[in-house]
Amino acid sequence: MILKFVRHLASHKQQFNVEVDVMESPSIAKALEYLNQELLGDIEKTKDFCLQNTERNKLLKLRLLQDSQLLSKQLLTGQINTSWAKQVKEDLNALGVNLKTKDHGASEYIFARAAIEHPELLPELVNFVDRLTIYAVMPDSKLMSYADLTNLGFMASVAITLYAPQEIDSAIALFNALGQYRDGSYSERFSSGVLMALYQRWGKHPQVSQVLAHHLSSFICYPDSRWASKSSQINIYDALDVDMLIRQYKDAMKAWCFDFQISDPEHYMEQFIEPLFSEQADVERITSFYRPFEEAMLTTES
Repeated sequence: MILKFVRHLASHKQQFNVEVDVMESPSIAKALEYLNQELLGDIEKTKDFCLQNTERNKLLKLRLLQDSQLLSKQLLTGQINTSWAKQVKEDLNALGVNLKTKDHGASEYIFARAAIEHPELLPELVNFVDRLTIYAVMPDSKLMSYADLTNLGFMASVAITLYAPQEIDSAIALFNALGQYRDGSYSERFSSGVLMALYQRWGKHPQVSQVLAHHLSSFICYPDSRWASKSSQINIYDALDVDMLIRQYKDAMKAWCFDFQISDPEHYMEQFIEPLFSEQADVERITSFYRPFEEAMLTTES
C-alpha cells in the first residue's frame, strides 16, 4: 500500500523508458549512451532530469525495459535467457531483494550485470555511476530515486563491487556520496539492508571488505545513529578477513580524516567500532590510528 502511494506521488513526472536487449551488446551500449549523454549529459541536464520543473526531487519514472517490460519482470518470468541470469537471481535473493517489489532497483542490477559481461562497455557503466556521484556531491543537489525508493546508481554499484572489482573506487564514491544524506544510502532501510547482506555473504572478497571499511570511516563525518542495531547482523569474525579489513579501514580513515576532523573519537568508537569488533586487541589497533590525526588537530588549534 505504501509503495503504491509513493508511486502515485511520482505519477505526474515524465516517464523515461529505456528499451534494452540485455542479450545484445549493441543494445546495451545504446542504452548507456542514452543515459550518459541525454539524461545525465552534464550537471544542468542531470539537475533537469532530477527536478523536472519542481523545487525538489520526487521519485523518478526511469524504467529499464526489455520488450516493454521491466527487466526484473523479464528475469522473473524466464524471458532473459543468458548464462548469467540464474546467478543474478541468486545474487538478488542473497541481497534480500525481492524481484516482485524492488522492480526498478533490481532492473538496474540486471542491466549493470549485462554491461559487465562486455568489457568494452564497462567504462560506460562506470561513467553512469560517476555522473551520479558528481551530481550527488554538488552543493544543493538532490537524491535521485526510482519509484521503488532505490537510489539511482546504487544497484549498479553493487554489481560493480561484485563483478568488476577493478572499478571499486567508483562504487565506493557513490556509496559515500549517498551516505551524506540523512535518508541516503547508509540510512535508508533498503540500501542499508543490501549492504548488510553484502558484508555477510561476500565479506571475504577484498573489495567488499574495502566497501565496509569506507562505510565505517564515513561515520566520522556522517554518523548513522541506527548503525548499532545493524552491526549486530554481522559477525565479522565469520564473514570477513579481519586483518585485511583493519588495514583497509586505516587507509579509508586517512582519506576521510584529511578532510574532516574527528570531533569525538570516544563516542565514535563506542557507537561504530566496539559493537562490531569484539576482540579488544582489534579495537586497540583501530584506536591507535587516531593518534596522528588528534595530534595534528591539537597542533592546528594551538
